[in-house]
Amino acid sequence: MYDQEQSGNKYLTIILQKVIGEYLPAILINIVAEYYDYAGIVKYTLRQHQGEVKCLAILAINNKEYIISGSCDCTLKVWNTETYECIQTLIGHRSEVWCVAVFNDELIASGAEDGKIKLWNTKKLYNDQIDQSIKTLEGHEWLVRRVVFISEQLLVSGSFDNSIKIWNIETNECLLTLNGHTNRINTLTILSNEPIHNSDTSIIRIATGSSDCKIKIWVIKNVHNTELTLINQKKTIRWKDSIFSILSIPEEKTTVGSQMSNCIIIGSRNKKLIMRNMKTKQSILTIKEHKDAIRCIKILHDGRIISGSDDKTLKIWNINSCYKKLYSCDLTLTGHTSFVFDIVILSNGHIASCSNDKTIKIWM
Repeated sequence: MYDQEQSGNKYLTIILQKVIGEYLPAILINIVAEYYDYAGIVKYTLRQHQGEVKCLAILAINNKEYIISGSCDCTLKVWNTETYECIQTLIGHRSEVWCVAVFNDELIASGAEDGKIKLWNTKKLYNDQIDQSIKTLEGHEWLVRRVVFISEQLLVSGSFDNSIKIWNIETNECLLTLNGHTNRINTLTILSNEPIHNSDTSIIRIATGSSDCKIKIWVIKNVHNTELTLINQKKTIRWKDSIFSILSIPEEKTTVGSQMSNCIIIGSRNKKLIMRNMKTKQSILTIKEHKDAIRCIKILHDGRIISGSDDKTLKIWNINSCYKKLYSCDLTLTGHTSFVFDIVILSNGHIASCSNDKTIKIWM
């Protein structure tokens, strides 16, 4: 079930006609209204989940995109982005689903409150089995908050049991457990996965953020996807509050170019977005306009940043003048009635967000 929201320009047009219709030609009123409609109106609200919606991912198959959502109702749902109808419910978890990730068009991974990670083959999405998952990875002792594919064979997970695990998903084996945080893992991101001299060996760099108010950078040597060795964990960034989100900025995603390389953006309980250069260890930019904790940060196709917060809003930021300590909030998106937990960006530029209000909203 979904609600198609009334177009914002319908009401804005009426207001403009009443207030300034006597002074502006109708064509100008319509232009203003159309701009308003484009700039952040909720087009659809998806409501089929029976619990809080904690996570989103994009699945692309045969040039079609689908949204995957995970919820505290213990299910994942697959949404058609052309009709915004739910076309499949994935059943298998027995506790709340808190994270989901997709690898190419082949695999979905999801993590749950009971510490279990399930893998789903996209070719088997439409079967009628009671448990539609193809594998279950067990090893975490508590809620799995993040899962990220490193490659087709390797998956990394972060948990409220304070640990990070790297799995070979072909063998179901946990190859490496990273300990060092003293409180729950809230976020993780892959900074790089670089091969050494075109061999089967690579160096993986992972950043993790925790409720222990620290960000840790882990450097791992990977041989043949079967032998993993931690070779460096000397870099720890101490923060003043719990870390909820880390965004690593791809150089090609911003007009600032190389100035943004080696930078991450951090969102935390202290309501601030902070850009930090990992090489110089300097904070480049601080943004404090959200009124509550920042749960998620993503990058738009045009290089702007979008953040979601416990203040129930999403904000779009232009940070291309960050080295001059300048930024602008281009848009604030309002409509959710509880915490915003995750955001994904569709290929057409539309934004999907999920919330503890049990809905997914599509912004156009």
